[in-house]
Amino acid sequence: MRHRMRRQSAIPTLESLPMPTAGVLVAATQDARLLRILDSLAEDLALPLKVGEGAAELEGALGSPDDHLLVLDWRQPSAGAPEVASWLASRQYRLPHLAIVAPCAVSATVQALRNGAFEAVELGLGLPGQAAASDEVEGRAASSRIGSAFALAADQRRAAVQERIQLLELRRRHAALRDIERTTMAAMVAGMLNKQVALELRIAERTVKKHRATVVKQMGAASLADLVRMAIRLQLA
Repeated sequence: MRHRMRRQSAIPTLESLPMPTAGVLVAATQDARLLRILDSLAEDLALPLKVGEGAAELEGALGSPDDHLLVLDWRQPSAGAPEVASWLASRQYRLPHLAIVAPCAVSATVQALRNGAFEAVELGLGLPGQAAASDEVEGRAASSRIGSAFALAADQRRAAVQERIQLLELRRRHAALRDIERTTMAAMVAGMLNKQVALELRIAERTVKKHRATVVKQMGAASLADLVRMAIRLQLA
């Protein structure tokens, strides 16, 4: 008996794609309809849902290096999408987000992509008096699109998590340096010679060399060039 090979669907299902096992589904929105969609998606993914209208309300959820799923609603500026994107950029936190935009809103889509969005999903705000059945069908479709978009961006999400972990570790190492060592590091990445540093700090040149060695070891730098790259990453140079 012959069996026909089942043709694989061109569109991957949410269950077949990599999704986070830790983290939070984070959203900046004021739209009750979108919140219902995200609440359903969070339940399907077994992730907590954190909702806010700006960076101040979402800072706690976004500050950790977990694999968060971030949704920013670019349809209404008051929802806080530009503010959250600016907050992430100011801290050098690369966290790719999914942008929710109004249908045919090209300018909002471009703005979102320029501010770290990896994809944009069009979603209307809903019409007054819209049938509940119709809203439910559209909600399920939107939930599927949002979940699939995050799943397809798994590589970007993983890379962002690793970058965040590395950045937080660099900040920890720099904070663990003593004041004199941080001053020495700043002089090193500024290109100052040991003699210049010694004169500036009024210490012996051999002491400067000792501080330099400590800085390189504590920061885990392989070379001066590596240390300069770290300082740039920390926005110190």
